[in-house]
Amino acid sequence: METLGGEDDWVLVTRDTDIRRNRIEKAAWIEANIPIIWLVRSWQNLQHWDFAWKFIRSWPEILRTVRRRRGIIGYRLLLNRHLEEIHV
Repeated sequence: METLGGEDDWVLVTRDTDIRRNRIEKAAWIEANIPIIWLVRSWQNLQHWDFAWKFIRSWPEILRTVRRRRGIIGYRLLLNRHLEEIHV
């Protein structure tokens, strides 16, 4: 993450919610200053093609949102493409 933090156009997308709880991973995220999108648990229940289709449809909203608020911030991506802000 340190390498990515030096660049400006990165967004981390993950289902790993432990990043916020793991002290070392959280410190790396904060140092890298990269926005993170957490996929809520319901994304796991989708078939691969449905997952891909919904995620690609969500991408414009993800970009709009993270470009407005750069930095150490996280969001939960719901299946309806809504992003909920999560504070560190």
